Amino acid sequence: MTTIDQIINKHRKVCNEAFNLIVERGKEYANEDDELKTFKAVGVTMSHKPSEVAFLLLSIKYHRIMEQISKNKIPRDSFRDLINYCVLTELLLDQELTQGSC
Repeated sequence: MTTIDQIINKHRKVCNEAFNLIVERGKEYANEDDELKTFKAVGVTMSHKPSEVAFLLLSIKYHRIMEQISKNKIPRDSFRDLINYCVLTELLLDQELTQGSC
């Protein structure tokens, strides 16, 4: 049986790893002006909302995870990426809703 303490400990560990990953990668993918500028630029290029770009990346990440699982692998890094894409997607949706473009 899995206890709530085990779940909380696992959650804390996974979220800390996801947090560290987004800190590291955030510096690689964007600048301090707007960390979400890449999603916005791709959205303009593709005539889509930035959140739709993020949803596309979520979908790609999901399918990559499923492929790894089908090979009996646990895609731990991809799970952390998925968490981070969810956070970024929520930020983009918040911006779109407050700016009235959704």
